[in-house]
Amino acid sequence: MAKKKISKDINDRLDDIKAAIKTLQAEEKKLTKLGCVNASIQFKTNKPKVKGETATISNRMVLRHPVNGTDKRKVEYIGVDPVAQAEARARIDRYEQRRQIRFALDDLENQYSELTRDVSLLQDTLLSTVREATSVVRELC
Repeated sequence: MAKKKISKDINDRLDDIKAAIKTLQAEEKKLTKLGCVNASIQFKTNKPKVKGETATISNRMVLRHPVNGTDKRKVEYIGVDPVAQAEARARIDRYEQRRQIRFALDDLENQYSELTRDVSLLQDTLLSTVREATSVVRELC
């Protein structure tokens, strides 16, 4: 009876990990669909056209993306619209959330893989031990 309980407990834990993986994958997909961007925020001001004139602050938002393979950096101009700026910030926040989810997913997937491998090895070892014990008993009887 104890072996059935242990087997059920192990299967329940593996099912829990599978369910957590599916939940995180759905959340990752949802964030991607909403829109994510890997960029840093920079604000620009208007430069004076005439020497001695003071700069006017307009808070023009610019998103600077990471350098790509050709050493070019994409720059995305958002502008001064507060709604557009809020959406740009939300896309950056979603990217960070998705990145954290990806780290957790990678960890869970590795754990699941290791656990299933370990359970399989343990099962093989137990079967081998049972076979050896059975053959010893047959020889003695």
